[in-house]
Amino acid sequence: MAEKGCDPNIITYNIIIESLCKSKKVNEAVDLLEEMKSKGLTPDVVSFGTLITGFCKIGNLDGAYRLFSGMEKQYDVCHTTATYNIIVGAFSEQLNMKMAISLFSEMKKNGCDPDNYTYRVIIDGFCKTGNVTRGYNFLLENIEKGFIPSLTTFGRVLNCLCVEHKVQEAVGIIHLM
Repeated sequence: MAEKGCDPNIITYNIIIESLCKSKKVNEAVDLLEEMKSKGLTPDVVSFGTLITGFCKIGNLDGAYRLFSGMEKQYDVCHTTATYNIIVGAFSEQLNMKMAISLFSEMKKNGCDPDNYTYRVIIDGFCKTGNVTRGYNFLLENIEKGFIPSLTTFGRVLNCLCVEHKVQEAVGIIHLM
């Protein structure tokens, strides 16, 4: 492209980063961040979201978290609800609820409002780890914040409550639906 007088821009780089991540060549995609920087381009939240997702999909949560942590410090790119959701979702999926909750708290502290997705992945994680009480409490908080949980989320909590013989809470869920 450059030989033809058409220098790549942030959009071009983001497309290449996405393609590399989909091909599981995440480390090559990360190398493009430095290349972008050397050409005077600043990676944006899309660049980082794509890379963090790429690391998560190959099961490299350490790499995802390092990149997530470095995006503000090294590149001056602010976290968003979307970038928090990627990393919170990945840790919840891996059942690392301590880290998921730590990031959830950090998210709120930093002014990124959790959304319905954030609550859903945390509720799922708690239910899968057998901590249905915490999942139930997050469901109630989700509703208090004005979100409408999906039927799948209600069903997951309802099922876990029934398995643990928490009938009163299960009936409460039915009334919330």
